[in-house]
Amino acid sequence: MHSSNAIFCHFLLLIFCLRESTVQAANPLVPNNGMADPHARAFRGAVYIYATHDYSNKNTDFRMDDWWIWETTDLVHYSKVQEFQPMPWVKPAARTECWATDAAEKNNTFYWYLSIGPTEIAVVKSASPFGPWEDKLQKPLLSSKLGQELGTTIRDPGIIFDPEIGKHYIIFGTFNYFISELGEDMMSLAE
Repeated sequence: MHSSNAIFCHFLLLIFCLRESTVQAANPLVPNNGMADPHARAFRGAVYIYATHDYSNKNTDFRMDDWWIWETTDLVHYSKVQEFQPMPWVKPAARTECWATDAAEKNNTFYWYLSIGPTEIAVVKSASPFGPWEDKLQKPLLSSKLGQELGTTIRDPGIIFDPEIGKHYIIFGTFNYFISELGEDMMSLAE
């Protein structure tokens, strides 16, 4: 069985066991900590939620100063394991625009794809699902210039893996969506 399929089966078994037990999860999952645009990924026997969040509960706009990673092994109790600030190359006006994220794993290396506001996507990498993260590119993976060429705004990455052919893809966009194969390094486009 492919490792991602095995993880998915374990995940379903865990959900069934939790449903049959007396343990009750909270709603929201992490009380008093609002999350936006979360993606949950199962890595190394745990589930990680990669998310952005409002700067404060009084936000009336999209001010988000950093990204968070939450970890759980039982889908009931969650611990924040990472707060990640925008990279130094991010323009000052965009440093409060830490928008949607997603993550992927390849060859025991983890890649975290980050929306820099509504116009760019960056990628960082780590040997762990929660960092520390390295910004190898020191620039966007998908730039606002590419968005203009494609007729969309570059944001909200979604990473999918096709186990039949062993390829990762990134989906992005606003109203007009695009999918592209990621390069072998997971930090470039193959097409």
